Amino acid sequence: MGLLYDWPETIAAIMMIIGILTAIFSPNKYVIMASAFIAGLIFGRVLLRQKNSSKVPLFISSALFLFGIIIGSRIQYGKELSMLLAIGIITGFYAHNKEIIESVDF
Repeated sequence: MGLLYDWPETIAAIMMIIGILTAIFSPNKYVIMASAFIAGLIFGRVLLRQKNSSKVPLFISSALFLFGIIIGSRIQYGKELSMLLAIGIITGFYAHNKEIIESVDF
């Protein structure tokens, strides 16, 4: 069909590759944990921006990022990474929704 119709899957695949590479090249588990939390903050902001549109592409992207980072960390920290990503998404959404963090649109 083309990139125009398949963009959610393309972005999700890229996020999975980023998750794998982040986990493989991280020197210790704390960097992996911080990466999952920061990615959660970013996904929380995107969730707020897509409040009125479909959230399926965002869910696919965040799930594949989590899957990639768990695979890259050799499935050692699955529960901790899942919790930190979820906490990051909630924190990012709340902070941008309450305007604790300002969002600049380009």
